[in-house]
Amino acid sequence: MDQDSSTGLVFDGQRAGEKIIIVKRQHPWALAHTGLFVSVIISVIIIAAYLFKASPLTSWIIFGTLPVTLGWGLYVWYGWWNTIIILTNDRILLIDQRGLLSRTVSEVPIARIQDVSFKTKGLFQTLLNYGAVTVKTASSENIMRIPNMGNPYHLHQEIMKVAQTTWAVPHQT
Repeated sequence: MDQDSSTGLVFDGQRAGEKIIIVKRQHPWALAHTGLFVSVIISVIIIAAYLFKASPLTSWIIFGTLPVTLGWGLYVWYGWWNTIIILTNDRILLIDQRGLLSRTVSEVPIARIQDVSFKTKGLFQTLLNYGAVTVKTASSENIMRIPNMGNPYHLHQEIMKVAQTTWAVPHQT
């Protein structure tokens, strides 16, 4: 994502006349499992260092485990940070970053959208207002599932608003 002074945000592959409507990341709560795991491991390391009075073996375990745990936490955060949904007036792009070396880019043209739905499941998703948005096209295979989106109702409404604007434009033959 780059900043353009005249039009706002721009991205690689943006088409002429294409306007960005929404750019969103997944809800931060999507990182909760990793954050909890990293916190527990670090707590165990600190307690072990205190109980075993930092013996040479404990020191090696601490200095070996701590960077690995923090590195894994940064690895997961990097994937979360670089997973982005872009809604434009022409299409929806889902850039799904999985770790350092794996990225999937999915695209659904607005004109092909048949149905948009969202789902919040469970106590945390309901209380923290996040969930999955699903975009279906005429093809039974083309389903875009966008997980862990904050305020899924708002994203659902914005997609529907753009889709209805596109549906209202008569096709030229």
